[in-house]
Amino acid sequence: AVVGLGLTGLCAVRFLLRHNITPHVYDSRENPNLSEQQQALLEPLQSHFGPFGDEQFKPYDYVIVSPGISLATPALANARRVNDNVFCDVELFARLNTKPVLAVTGSNGKSTVVAWLEHVLNAIGKKAVACGNYGVPVLDVLEQDFDVYILELSSFQLESTNSLECKAATVLNVSEDHMDRYDSLEHYSIAKSKIYLHAQTCLYNH
Repeated sequence: AVVGLGLTGLCAVRFLLRHNITPHVYDSRENPNLSEQQQALLEPLQSHFGPFGDEQFKPYDYVIVSPGISLATPALANARRVNDNVFCDVELFARLNTKPVLAVTGSNGKSTVVAWLEHVLNAIGKKAVACGNYGVPVLDVLEQDFDVYILELSSFQLESTNSLECKAATVLNVSEDHMDRYDSLEHYSIAKSKIYLHAQTCLYNH
């Protein structure tokens, strides 16, 4: 299942179809604002629009969730209790990627740092691309000919990302943000810190 048909979800659908996997697609909106091209992409698929049932995603082997949808949503929380494969596009990227990754998160300044890293690396002859929460979705560039991926990651993406291996990773800063999704600043900080899980070099803000 692909849950959420924003930029990330539609990218996941395209990626799966390229690999001859036909997902069921879900969006909590009754009438998602889709272009004609996007509607044509989804037309052959089994699509469900509107509120999710609490047991909606339990039957699926894999559930790819857009970062804009909280994992605390009952349908997703229930699925996660019985299934380790409920995650965002970045986790799918991480499970398949073989190229070096630099990863950046933080409450502020992520996009500036990621754009700067992309510029510098390309200037010294590396074929680098900024992707993730900034630039292009990770699954759109996974199979392209790049030397290094520079990922901007939100706390929402990091919540369900456990396999990402980074050459270097950093949390630039943490301040109160997205408190509608988190119980506390500590809970938010813990989500951000997951970027260090499998990083060879960890850069910390002192």
